[in-house]
Amino acid sequence: NEAPGSEVLVVGFTDSVGSFDSNMNLSKDRARQVMEEILRAGGEDLADLSIDAEGFGELSPAACNVDNPGRRINRRVEIWIRTTAA
Repeated sequence: NEAPGSEVLVVGFTDSVGSFDSNMNLSKDRARQVMEEILRAGGEDLADLSIDAEGFGELSPAACNVDNPGRRINRRVEIWIRTTAA
């Protein structure tokens, strides 16, 4: 069970291929898709949870964008969780 007041942010990222604007949109869409799947799977168990989606495009790469292995790592979604201290 989640702690009351928990906030979840689903964050999407892309590699650096393509325009900045299209990468921002792609990353937001990627995060929204994951958020929708989480909500669908969790159902009523997640009713008290604050969950949102955001995209950061090609900002904050986790790997180098010069080759396919690095770009593959950068095309990702992260789940950030913040809880309030009881």
